[in-house]
Amino acid sequence: MSSALCPTGRMALFALSLGACGFPERIALPVPVPLTQGGTTVMAAGAGLTAEFGDGLLGQELFRTELVSIGLMGAIGDRVGLTIATYSETGSNGEGGTFVRGKVRVGPLAGPSSSVAVAVAYATTSRVSGDLQDEEVRAFDVAIPAEFLLSATADHTLDFGAYAAPRLIVERYDDHLNRAESLDATHWGILAGIHARARHVHLFAELNLLHLGARTVRGMPLGPDWMAVPSIGLAIHLGPPHRWGR
Repeated sequence: MSSALCPTGRMALFALSLGACGFPERIALPVPVPLTQGGTTVMAAGAGLTAEFGDGLLGQELFRTELVSIGLMGAIGDRVGLTIATYSETGSNGEGGTFVRGKVRVGPLAGPSSSVAVAVAYATTSRVSGDLQDEEVRAFDVAIPAEFLLSATADHTLDFGAYAAPRLIVERYDDHLNRAESLDATHWGILAGIHARARHVHLFAELNLLHLGARTVRGMPLGPDWMAVPSIGLAIHLGPPHRWGR
């Protein structure tokens, strides 16, 4: 008896092998909307850890996606803060990248229970998959948060404040295989958040309202529209806390 497979059998085996290996596919790249963490540096000096979860923007379509990030942070002189973090989608694709967040605190411009800062962030990610995908995304954003201390214990082991800010995000999505699908976009809006601290632990909750401009992606017109982008975060700092009134 011949052991050769009939044509139908060979086709079935080929289909099974493709299914086992999986088909390559283009995966849209995500852009985070990092927490600003209010108008203060998390700590006056020292280092810390941060973890954040929130929505981001996906692909040239600017659809919504969920992202999680973890990072290292530090501060100098209660004036300058820096965070370096990695982020990824929570879904099955798991695409992600890195972002750097910096903050310069201007000072208590509206009294000792206030703090105003300039917060900037730069995020980047890319993906290459043979002849199917060669894409790169870069996003730069700036916000000017003003934070107000609403309550605190006498020894400042417990603080609670709220903040608000205007925000501007400039995004460049490069499709190196199909230049016509590249995207230059500017998103602008406002944000509001709360900041609670218990000794060395900080909790943040922030809501951004972003205006997304009109764009055409693969012949499909989208926008302009508005998107609410929520996020929450946890930070643990080592070193002295931010000193209100200085």
